[in-house]
Amino acid sequence: MFSIPVQTAIVSSLVGNAVLAGIFLYLWRVDRNEHALGYWTSAYAASAGSVGFRMLSLAGYAQAAYGEGLLGAAVVVLLAMGARVFVGRAFAMPWRSGLLAFAAMGSVSGLAAFGILPGVLPYLIAGAVFFLAGLAMLRRGREHPGVGYSIVGFLFALYGGYVFVFSDLASDPQDPSSYLYGPVINLAIGMVLLVVTQRKLHFEAQRLNAALLREAEGRRVAEAAGARNEQRYRAIVDTTRSMIGLLKPDGTVVDVNRTALERAGVQLQDVIGKPYWETPWWAHDPEQQQRLKEAVRRVAAGGHDRFESNHPGRHGSLDHFNFFLTPIRDDAGQVIYLVPEGHDITALKRTEHNLHAAEQRFRAISEGSMLGVFVTDPAGKTIYYSRRAFEITGVSEAELAGGRIAERLHPQDLGQHKTQWRAAIAERKPFAGERRHFRRDGSISWARLHVAPIMEGQELMGFVGTLEDITVRKQTEQALRESEERFSSFFALSPEPFAVARYPGGEYMQVNEAWERTFGFREAEVTGRTGLEIGLWENPEDREKLYGDIVRRNEARSGEIRLRRKNGDFIVVQISARVVTLGQSKFILWGTHDVTERRRMQEALRASEERLARVFYLLPDLVTISSLDEGRFVDMNHQWESMMGYTRDEALGKPTAELGIWVHPEQRQRLVEDVMREGIVRNREISVRRKDGTQLVCESSGSTFDWQGQRLLLLVTRDVTEQKALEEGRRAAEAKLRESEEKFSRFFELGPEPMVVARYEDAVCIDVNQAWLDKFGFSREEVIGHTPQELDFWLDTEERRKAIEVLGRTGEIDGQETWFKAKDGRRILAENLAKVFELSGARFVLWNVHDITEQRNAEIQLRVSEEKFSKAFHSNPDYMTISRLSDGTLLDCNDAFERFTGYARNEAINRSALDLGIWPYPEERARFTALLREQGWLRDFECTLHGRGGREMACLLTASTIEMRGEQCIIAVARDVSEQRRIERELRASEEKFSAIFHHSPVALGVTSIPEGQYLDVNEAWERQFRYSRERMLGKTSLDIGLWLDAAERQRLFDDLGAHSQVRGREVHFRRGDGAEILCELSGQVFELDGRKVLLWGAHDVTEHRHVQRQIEELNQQLEARVLERTARVEKANAELEGALESLKQAQHELVRTEKLAALGSLVAGVAHELNTPIGNSVTVASTLHDMTADFSRVLEAGKLRRSVLDGYVDNARTAADLLLSSLSQANELVSSFKQVAVDQASSQRRRFDLKLVIEEVTATLTPIIKKTPFRLHLELTGKVAMDSYPGPVGQVVTNLVMNSLTHAFEGRETGNMTLAARKRGQRQVEIVYADDGVGISGSDMQRIFDPFFTTKLGRGGSGLGLHIVYNLVTRVLGGRIKASSELGGGTRFEITLPLKAPAAGEDEA
Repeated sequence: MFSIPVQTAIVSSLVGNAVLAGIFLYLWRVDRNEHALGYWTSAYAASAGSVGFRMLSLAGYAQAAYGEGLLGAAVVVLLAMGARVFVGRAFAMPWRSGLLAFAAMGSVSGLAAFGILPGVLPYLIAGAVFFLAGLAMLRRGREHPGVGYSIVGFLFALYGGYVFVFSDLASDPQDPSSYLYGPVINLAIGMVLLVVTQRKLHFEAQRLNAALLREAEGRRVAEAAGARNEQRYRAIVDTTRSMIGLLKPDGTVVDVNRTALERAGVQLQDVIGKPYWETPWWAHDPEQQQRLKEAVRRVAAGGHDRFESNHPGRHGSLDHFNFFLTPIRDDAGQVIYLVPEGHDITALKRTEHNLHAAEQRFRAISEGSMLGVFVTDPAGKTIYYSRRAFEITGVSEAELAGGRIAERLHPQDLGQHKTQWRAAIAERKPFAGERRHFRRDGSISWARLHVAPIMEGQELMGFVGTLEDITVRKQTEQALRESEERFSSFFALSPEPFAVARYPGGEYMQVNEAWERTFGFREAEVTGRTGLEIGLWENPEDREKLYGDIVRRNEARSGEIRLRRKNGDFIVVQISARVVTLGQSKFILWGTHDVTERRRMQEALRASEERLARVFYLLPDLVTISSLDEGRFVDMNHQWESMMGYTRDEALGKPTAELGIWVHPEQRQRLVEDVMREGIVRNREISVRRKDGTQLVCESSGSTFDWQGQRLLLLVTRDVTEQKALEEGRRAAEAKLRESEEKFSRFFELGPEPMVVARYEDAVCIDVNQAWLDKFGFSREEVIGHTPQELDFWLDTEERRKAIEVLGRTGEIDGQETWFKAKDGRRILAENLAKVFELSGARFVLWNVHDITEQRNAEIQLRVSEEKFSKAFHSNPDYMTISRLSDGTLLDCNDAFERFTGYARNEAINRSALDLGIWPYPEERARFTALLREQGWLRDFECTLHGRGGREMACLLTASTIEMRGEQCIIAVARDVSEQRRIERELRASEEKFSAIFHHSPVALGVTSIPEGQYLDVNEAWERQFRYSRERMLGKTSLDIGLWLDAAERQRLFDDLGAHSQVRGREVHFRRGDGAEILCELSGQVFELDGRKVLLWGAHDVTEHRHVQRQIEELNQQLEARVLERTARVEKANAELEGALESLKQAQHELVRTEKLAALGSLVAGVAHELNTPIGNSVTVASTLHDMTADFSRVLEAGKLRRSVLDGYVDNARTAADLLLSSLSQANELVSSFKQVAVDQASSQRRRFDLKLVIEEVTATLTPIIKKTPFRLHLELTGKVAMDSYPGPVGQVVTNLVMNSLTHAFEGRETGNMTLAARKRGQRQVEIVYADDGVGISGSDMQRIFDPFFTTKLGRGGSGLGLHIVYNLVTRVLGGRIKASSELGGGTRFEITLPLKAPAAGEDEA
């Protein structure tokens, strides 16, 4: 049994702990929010239980020690947790934390109870826990003084120190002290905790009271702020120009702003409590009311709505509004109010309407016009194309949208197109031009382009242009040209000589080039003269016989007859003639076949080969000739070395593979295959390699030909490497131009207009609405508390300064237009409204920003559209009018109207076309208006219109109806097609003329296609000669009908045509339709007809002629047998030949004399022209003087002579005498000069003379001839050069040299110069130099220029004796020397050296 003191101590400890547990339990029930009290209640209850288990342990119940240990551990854990919660450090999961701590502490206590751990260890841990809890309480006490945390902390630390320091005592159950000190300290702790808890409750009550006071004050402040917000809300909604209200979710009106009330003319009490759709703003339109009801239901359910509406204005008009309906929600997300808001967009709608009307007018004109109309942006990108523009150009809408219009342009027009557009964009000027477009069906259309800039002030807004379809005109002109070319080709290019003469007189009207070549006459020399007059017929009887046949049978044919050429030579020809009727006139078509043509063809072939060689070596492109099989080089021109880097010797005879020319050898293989298949390849792109390895991109064209039995390949190659690089750059630039620019305009559907509230004194923003933030792109934090300068959204600070001045002076700003800048740099034009108001004694400014950027842009677009309409209307080259459909009154007309009709615009406006007499036939206009009323538009209505003065015009009229100011009007476009109709008539006449000449030609003519050889047409002579009908031949080839006896011969003919484009005098065997074989001489010429190559050929039947030749050959063979019999006659024939030679020499002298006389004749004609002027003047003056003398005699006989009359007569007579003397003196000088020159040139008289004077006299006689030409003669003569010689031959030499230059040197040129210089050379000689800058003389011809009868213009004015005479006169008569030099393209120079004293006859110069 234990002693009393121990028992007393245990009981006192048990009672003390139980009392404290009860006190803390009571306090916890009073304040459940103080969780520390619950922990402490549990802790002291556990402490009492621990003491109880100790009593049982001391009573002999050993197992009670385990309960004591567990409860002791619980005491430590619960006290520590309560202390932690009490100081404000709560547990996230208190039960888990407590259980873990209890498990750890219980484990230590259990192990100590079993003796595994020291028995004092649990007390050491408990002491440490209490000590640490005490320190936490002390820290809390420093933070919250006056509560008692410091005392509790001290006691906790004291208890912890006691348990820790006196752990042996505390753990000894037999020591009464262990039951005395610990309970006492615990009791003290409990009592202090009780006091501290009450103290804490007191402080919490004080804090709660202070909070309530602060809440009351906050409510008062909030109510004041609410009042201010209400004032600000009212100021905002009443100041804005939008209609704003507040509705209940069922649509009942709660509030509306002043703007809405003023617009409806009602008071607020008139609409409060009514359904919104029954108010005056909506009552005028039941459909809008229904739409509003649906919007209210939708928005009340949580959505948003926006639509356009119209409402009555102040003056009874309906204004347009953008109407918004937005919900207002409470904290729970329920809709409690609806905010209706209407923005006035009347001005914008009006601008859009005007813009739409202008666009409608523009489109009506563009869509109804015969012209295509288009509009571009400032960069030239097309943004509009009229229907007619699509039709004209063949451009598709996809190509327009993709910016690929230029792909439709003809490549030859693309360069000019881009150049003109670049200049127009840079200089902002209009331009015009003609373009070709490839339509989608492959055809080519022609268009006349007119483009004009659209300007808004100094800003380029774009371009408007028109496209006039001129395809028909171009086709008509082309057809006319082709018709004329066909006739000209038939007539001028015909291989046979043809001439057209009048019937029945036979005067020549026209001859072709073959006729000129055959007979040596120019067309001008024979026009208007007959064959007899020009000496063509050797036997006039042949002509009479032919004309007799022509008169009797309208056609005639001759056998072989002799005709005389201009130079006197005779040729043997066969003539066919036929009478042709054209209109009311008859003509004779003469056809002549020259059997000597083959020799001339050989000469022409030689000249052609020379020209081909010249072209081959002078071409700017590389030309190579190589074998077709392996590409072995045969020849190349001078471009080879510069382009490929190889010398000519390095390449000749080598194949291309050896030189490595082809980068891709398969390209050559494909090119050869295509040439073999198609005959020719054009502009094939290839890659070649230079000698240095550089690769070139080239375009090559080629064909094949046969030469000396070998098949060769001719290639013409052009380096296009730089061109390809430029094209790649151009395509890249065009790709960039085709990139679309994004244009998006954000429209903020919800919220009011942009508004901001700022302090008046410093302009600091204190509030801003969402619309402003959305409009300018700022966040609320960036705006609130900042000034406009800091935000930098005013573009013009000067505008802001002026706005502030107005605000300070008047207190408000109404409708000031201002440019603002958004955060992202966008420019915004707005109407700026501002008003100063006061709140709580402070002044603020409400800024209302009404965005009118879109409206201003619409106005600019309206002006641009009007300008587009005006430009398209007034710059249209066709006559355009706008008139009323009802009565035809003209409302407007363009500039072309005055040119078209002769009426000025002010004369025509408000008058009808019938009044002006423009419609000469009213029934035509009635039909025109009837069709227009029925269809709404007309295209190419043919009619006749009159201009002022009755000028009649054939027109095509295109029109459409549009509505203007509520009236039906007509936009009409008229085009004068009178000229086109005239061209069409001429085209038909030309076709008829060509058809008549072709089909009535006496020569068999045919037209076949190349290379197919299909017959396109044959004439009647062809049908007669070959015995086939025209219908059977058309569309077939000569092989189809078996016309050629030898098909290989036909192929050779076509090969020659491919190489030379013509054949002449080729003998061909044909089989006629009746089976008979005939021999013909065939001549032909290749030319283009309707874009395709055709052959015009004529065939002359020479079967009988060759039969006669064979008979002659047989006769010659017979005559050879008689040669021996006629040997005796040879000597006689030789004598006759000698006589003939003497006659030939006499003929030569006679020709020289004739040439001199011809020159003298030219001199006479020139001097006669020069004498005509002075002698004519003399005759005029003499006749005038005669008339004045007669008048004077009558006055004298009448006795009315006065002093003034006598003085006048004397003055006039003196003036007339002076004029007569001057003119006759001039004539006398000319006659004297001519006499001297004539005597000199007509004789070879020797005398002394001044060389300069003789040359000047001779050149003076040549002046009239030179004046008729564009060429000039310059004299460079030194001082006096005295000669003892023959002035006549000297003058003849000068004359012949000048005439030779005029005839030969300047062929094909429009200007030219001749120089004649003379100077003394030493003491015994004089040098005369004559030079011209003409075409020059070739080297081969220079060897023969002084030969008699040598000329390059035989039969065309050249006799071949001029320079021969010069040479004889200089070397034989004048005793001098002559030297000639020339260069092709550089002119000709003659250097003559003469002795000052000519040798005597028969002597040479010493």
